[in-house]
Amino acid sequence: IIDDTVNRKYGSLLTGVGRYYSNTEKRVIHSQNIVTSHLFLGNSDIPLFIHIYKKMDEYEDKSKFRSKIDMAMEHIEKGPKLKDRIGVVITDTWYSSNSLIKKIIEMEFEGIIALKSNRTVNFKGKKYSVSELPTLPDNDFEKITVEGKVYQVWTSKVTLPGISNKVTKKPQKFKIFISQLELSNDSWSGYKYLLVTDMAMGKWTILYLYQKRWKIETFYQFAKNAFDFRGSQIRTETGALRYFILLFFAYTYLSLSKYPHFAISTNV
Repeated sequence: IIDDTVNRKYGSLLTGVGRYYSNTEKRVIHSQNIVTSHLFLGNSDIPLFIHIYKKMDEYEDKSKFRSKIDMAMEHIEKGPKLKDRIGVVITDTWYSSNSLIKKIIEMEFEGIIALKSNRTVNFKGKKYSVSELPTLPDNDFEKITVEGKVYQVWTSKVTLPGISNKVTKKPQKFKIFISQLELSNDSWSGYKYLLVTDMAMGKWTILYLYQKRWKIETFYQFAKNAFDFRGSQIRTETGALRYFILLFFAYTYLSLSKYPHFAISTNV
């Protein structure tokens, strides 16, 4: 799971501080922008990698600038490979660029990537924005229930402009997955648009896995409130990253310690 968050800051000399939009406060605030990745495995969730995003003008050597997409792709390259299963990379709409989708495929992961409503796809030989697809004739939605929540969903095959299969050189096929959550009084939420790289992945599995994206949001809330994630006023990037890594270790310990078989060696 890849995402980013902002931490409100008050000093001007801290690494990476700038004016960034806060989804929580619904406005731009003086803050650090932190890109992280999270591993969800079974019932455990563990923070993996972290970068502090810095704007171009903070780099003396401009060639060393890395966008948040660059950072996310580095996380994918370092992502753990499991012997008995294929990992699935889950992102929100910010991390839906062609370059990141290509990186997911290159590293032999699967992906569930949220798309913005104006994203263009090729469907049945024509170009559409994904928001147009639910209005097309014969696109019947199906109701399914996942963990007690009712959704109506529709899925089909699409291709993306600019992404080809490396072997066949033909447009790479993806599954487009569109869903609405049932609210109350027979009303429905807005549409959610997901791009899925695994053509065989079932509808229930797609929804179940994408729901787990909120694990990283829960981590951010917990880290900010219980661990004072935003309280660090360390100026250097190295010092700030060390602070965040210690926080990662603490969260991982708490996440795993709920299992009876878990133990930390006294030799660590």
